[in-house]
Amino acid sequence: MLLPLFFACSGPNDETLVDELRVLSMIPAAPEIAPLETTDVDVLVVDPGADGYRALVWSCTRLGDTCLEDDEGRTVSVVEPEAGATATHFPTPVTASAALAAVASPAPVPFISVWALACVDGACPLLDQVEAGESIDPAVWSDPTDWLADLPIEGTTLAFTTLSVSTNLPEDRHQNPILTVEPNEESVAPGETNRLIAQLAGEIGAEAKVWGYAADGGFEMTDDRPNLNLRAKLDWVAPADAGETDVWLIAEDGLGGAALWEGSLTAE
Repeated sequence: MLLPLFFACSGPNDETLVDELRVLSMIPAAPEIAPLETTDVDVLVVDPGADGYRALVWSCTRLGDTCLEDDEGRTVSVVEPEAGATATHFPTPVTASAALAAVASPAPVPFISVWALACVDGACPLLDQVEAGESIDPAVWSDPTDWLADLPIEGTTLAFTTLSVSTNLPEDRHQNPILTVEPNEESVAPGETNRLIAQLAGEIGAEAKVWGYAADGGFEMTDDRPNLNLRAKLDWVAPADAGETDVWLIAEDGLGGAALWEGSLTAE
């Protein structure tokens, strides 16, 4: 997935502020699995105003023009958050097709795409069709970017991640990184900056990044690359009003693995 980069001279970067419905992260419990194995993909949806929405998560394993899931039998269901929830995790099991045994090798290949769609009521006809048990065109599942342009910009959010498939033994597969985060200060004054130190552990690639998001205020930069000590830093700019703010850091290790840190920061 390509994420845009925006560079701010000072103050919070608008791209780091989560002020509308967003699928914020999709973290697989195991980024590399074998044919017929199952792993959970943890989908985090943030709804800052707790206005309510419905969500749908599905996978597409492509060895041709359509998804293997449509040939083998697809089961999908619409899920909803609890009333009043502003951040909800939806663990979704994903299984690697048995058909991948014919093409899998020790070299991990991202055969499986996992998509997550969240919409306010009335914004996405697909959710109504799934709930009604209607037959869905397989092309809808295989390439949702084709019909995404037909959806309203406000009140809809779509994201995806990939799972790699190999024949490696579990102990030889790539694992998600470990992410720990420490803020420099317990709290800062409104409008001031608090630096977060993100420490990674594990096998980290050259393209690894740590991304920062906040429910209020924002980060000066959208992301930072870990240094030689696998440490990244992101500066949170507190909002003008005092209070506690939810923040999220997402680490991508550049090798297919990812990790999520959730916390809160205070302005007072």
